[in-house]
Amino acid sequence: MKKILVVDDELSIVNFLSDVVRVLGFEPKFLTNGKKVLATAKEWKPDVITLDIMMPSPNGLEVLDQLKNDPETADIPVYLISALTSNPEVQAKIGLAQAVFSKPIDTKEFIARLRNLDKVAK
Repeated sequence: MKKILVVDDELSIVNFLSDVVRVLGFEPKFLTNGKKVLATAKEWKPDVITLDIMMPSPNGLEVLDQLKNDPETADIPVYLISALTSNPEVQAKIGLAQAVFSKPIDTKEFIARLRNLDKVAK
């Protein structure tokens, strides 16, 4: 079973992603802030991480940098999720992410990305 680490401080997004990923056969683990993402990713070794950008310190962009700068987690695909995808700071980091989803999340596109996870090089 594939594993997905969902990091978001919005309960509605966590519930939505929980329903979607379970239907697709993923085992989810949830974090509501960025403080333990790197340690959890190293220990649990998820196949993909969804990461909200707008969280209390550290924010999603800081966590993305941590993940991509650590050899143990650098190859894990990260899907950024945010209402602020046009923000210049977000635009500068988009190249580090496998995908970027605006809120509200396009369910069809999100499902397609997860189904194609094996076909895309990490």
